[in-house]
Amino acid sequence: MKIKTWLLDMLKGTTIGFAIPIPGVSGGTMAVLTGLFDKISDAVSNMKKHFGESIRTLIPIGLGALLMAIIGFIGIKKGFDYAPFALSSLFAGLISGSTPVITNELKKSTWSPKAITRTVIGFVVAAGVGIASALIYYFYDFSIGSYLLSGVWWVYPIMFVAGFIGALAAVVPGISGSMIMYLMGLYVPLVSLFTTFSNYKNSALYGVIFGGGALLILGCLVGFILTNVWMKKLLTVKHDETYQVILGFILGSLISMFVNPQMIKTNADTGARYWIYETTPVWEWIVGVALFIISACVLFYLTKRSQKKKEEKLAIENVSKED
Repeated sequence: MKIKTWLLDMLKGTTIGFAIPIPGVSGGTMAVLTGLFDKISDAVSNMKKHFGESIRTLIPIGLGALLMAIIGFIGIKKGFDYAPFALSSLFAGLISGSTPVITNELKKSTWSPKAITRTVIGFVVAAGVGIASALIYYFYDFSIGSYLLSGVWWVYPIMFVAGFIGALAAVVPGISGSMIMYLMGLYVPLVSLFTTFSNYKNSALYGVIFGGGALLILGCLVGFILTNVWMKKLLTVKHDETYQVILGFILGSLISMFVNPQMIKTNADTGARYWIYETTPVWEWIVGVALFIISACVLFYLTKRSQKKKEEKLAIENVSKED
């Protein structure tokens, strides 16, 4: 691979990395916009036959994505500390703007009672995950994220599962892995664990930081590879049914963006828990609404553009086949 191509792929990879830490932005959408989607898909599919070539293709893209993801995670952590509602509104807007990915696939779908039921199930699952985890934390003081620094043994398999689910969602059209983490109440705790530099001075945390981090990465790799295979088969056999569930999931996640454990704070003096909305200043409500509208419009445009490029490519391929 030429150095120019290597650097260009790394630069394009940063756009995917930019999407990774942002709930609501699919890395797959960015991959399509930059022309990397087919390149990544082919490299993963041909890994058994051409392992070395596939790895050489994926390395620059992966390095660019990793670099930008780290920068993004640090920035988001800072933003969440100062304006959690505004940041959640930004994420919710991005999720809303991504819906054309799904609705475009359902243009010819017939909305029978079964189809509506599938969409409702997706909605209930996504909304239910956020609401249930928030209520459990509020009333019973239990959240998976709060145990990350405790060193209990079950945190480690949870890290692997979190990575697997995150990667799984990253491959599913219209859903981002970080969005799933957000709904589960793991997003902010995980970001804080790896981006709080004082944690690295505490040797007692090395197990969860490095051991747990390795399991998180391993889960991501396993989830990414397996889901690429599963999704191709599922979308071929049950195309409309799959997208109907995904649509419901996206709509339900809009509720969970604002109702999840990360929206609950604990009073340092009394230990009482409260919703952030009780202390959210007026300016943040205004900024949050503005960010929701702007981000929804921007991602809607990018998503439509991505779909247009994909359709143009398919049209060119069809013409070539006819000739």
